[in-house]
Amino acid sequence: MRTKIIGYIVSESKKGTIGTTIYFECDHDDYRRENALKCVGNSCASEYIRGDYSDVLTVGETVELIYGKGFEGRAVLREIIAVEN
Repeated sequence: MRTKIIGYIVSESKKGTIGTTIYFECDHDDYRRENALKCVGNSCASEYIRGDYSDVLTVGETVELIYGKGFEGRAVLREIIAVEN
């Protein structure tokens, strides 16, 4: 999925695991579009990925989010790739 980064947080868990939570633009979901009186612009969402991705992320930059199969078949963010604008 190609998206624009609007922010990120790099944090460390109590067990010492480092991870990055990214915040990005996305389209409004179908429910909001169908039930809102007005639905303008974009929404935002967040995803967590293990590791420090601060060297890859720049606020305002377009990136490609690569998902893979995780625990119990759920989609998990596996990689973030910077896209040439």
